Amino acid sequence: MSWGCLPPFQELTMAEISVLVTLAGGFAVALVFGYLAHRLKLSPIIGYLLGCAGMFIIQS
Repeated sequence: MSWGCLPPFQELTMAEISVLVTLAGGFAVALVFGYLAHRLKLSPIIGYLLGCAGMFIIQS
């Protein structure tokens, strides 16, 4: 069975795991901020943008 271009059973490096954790955290924070913006009768896109921007500023 082929899994694309990756060799079978290739382990992830710490850099790859870091990128995945950052993306997952960014999506989670954006979801929470989008929900809060919606509850405040604002457009959820404002919450998404603030959440993602805040996550990547903290990561810097």
